[in-house]
Amino acid sequence: MAESFEYFDAGWRTRVFGCGKCGWSGTVDAMHQNLHAELMDYECPAPGCDCMLVIVSYPTREQTLRAAEAGNEEAIREAKKWLQ
Repeated sequence: MAESFEYFDAGWRTRVFGCGKCGWSGTVDAMHQNLHAELMDYECPAPGCDCMLVIVSYPTREQTLRAAEAGNEEAIREAKKWLQ
């Protein structure tokens, strides 16, 4: 089953995930990324395996502002765009 994260959760970009179906392991950088309206998901890249491993919800405006207030550099950059 895929693990779910909020966009500004720490660690999901660098964490090593394992596929229970085929045994592959690696980070989201090596996975197949699918973009949707409200989230993105990452699938196992092993040939013949399409197991969804990670689901990440896009942040709302409020989540971005809270993350910026907490010092998240990416959120700070995004928040500046909205506050200009």
